[in-house]
Amino acid sequence: SVTVNGREHFSLIPEGFVWEYYFRVRARVAAAAIADYGRAAYLQTLQTDRLSIPLREVEQVIDVSTETLHEMDVLRARPDDEAQRLAIASVVMAARTRLLRTVSPASWKAVLADVRLTAGGTVFDLPTGI
Repeated sequence: SVTVNGREHFSLIPEGFVWEYYFRVRARVAAAAIADYGRAAYLQTLQTDRLSIPLREVEQVIDVSTETLHEMDVLRARPDDEAQRLAIASVVMAARTRLLRTVSPASWKAVLADVRLTAGGTVFDLPTGI
């Protein structure tokens, strides 16, 4: 594998890896925060602190992230092979496209900034030969 520091070389990280990480983080943080504070309070905090987009679009980000995490987890229960990895990549990029089509252009820019902020501070171990 090759290790890539997102802060230093974000552009070297394949888009599918970035979005998979983003959806996973958004879904897990949402689940924990919603359990502690409730959905409305968490969505309002996320809107105020990170996304600065309409609340209904914040909900879409969380819903798409949660659905995508669930789909990835179902696929990960299958044997780890090339077909599984391709299926996960397909789910992730379809979710990205779904999100792109459901938020406004201005909100999409805010989402991309959040993706960069979330995934940019991470070190990725990428398999060779991708």
